Amino acid sequence: MNADRLTLGGREFEPMTVTTIEHDFWLMSRIRAAGLDAMEKGAEESPEEFVARIMHQVIDSGSAFAVMGGMLMPAQLPPQQWTPAIADETAKFIRELTDPIDKAKVQSQMIAILIGFFANGLTSLTTSRKSSGRMERRPGIAAT
Repeated sequence: MNADRLTLGGREFEPMTVTTIEHDFWLMSRIRAAGLDAMEKGAEESPEEFVARIMHQVIDSGSAFAVMGGMLMPAQLPPQQWTPAIADETAKFIRELTDPIDKAKVQSQMIAILIGFFANGLTSLTTSRKSSGRMERRPGIAAT
């Protein structure tokens, strides 16, 4: 059994560590919709306070289940089989959990996902966005 597997409501899930480009683009859209791409740790803010603020932001945005659904994959499926429909089904399943132990696992997993995202993904997203500068379109030339 994989140590990273998470059992929720009797089903096993694994964090998405290998992703398709479709998944990457889909997740970037959800992250922007949640307003997470614009968040930065305040100078006086402790790491714990920052994590709490991130968690509140994703919950308040209404994107928590979509983000979690996109970051967890049913364990029996290879990552290449990920689709937006699987993310939606996973989010629906998580949304309907009632067991207090499952709910605690979901909260812990969401925190782990957000910390991992900010430690890895957002750094590269922000760096690439700042280094690419403003993209301007010229007539007749499509932006790439």
